[in-house]
Amino acid sequence: MLRHQLTVVQRQVTRPAFTPDDRFLLAGLLHRLPMDKPRHRVTVPLA
Repeated sequence: MLRHQLTVVQRQVTRPAFTPDDRFLLAGLLHRLPMDKPRHRVTVPLA
């Protein structure tokens, strides 16, 4: 039952549409992170 519910919810939720300005801002914020922090945990969905 839970798998079915997750599938239904995933179909209803759309991915955010990032504009080029959004991507520029996210990239700038990502580069501000200290190198000792795990950057691989920050994920940015591709359009």
